[in-house]
Amino acid sequence: MLTWLKRFFSDETAFVGYVRAALMGLGGAQVAGMLPDTFPRWLGVVALVAGGFIRAGDKNPKNGG
Repeated sequence: MLTWLKRFFSDETAFVGYVRAALMGLGGAQVAGMLPDTFPRWLGVVALVAGGFIRAGDKNPKNGG
C-alpha cells in the first residue's frame, strides 16, 4: 500500500492512469445504474468522456530523444 501511494504522488504516469481509471469506473457505475439516484444521469457520460480524454502511458519523446 505504501508503494502504491508513493507512486501515486511521485510518478506522473501512474497518477494520470489512476485518475483515468477512477473516472471511467465512476462513469461505468453510473451508466450501469449502480450509483444512487441522487447522482445526475449525465454524470456517467461525462465521467466516461473525461476518462477517455485523459491520455495515459508514456509520452512520445520530442526530437527523437
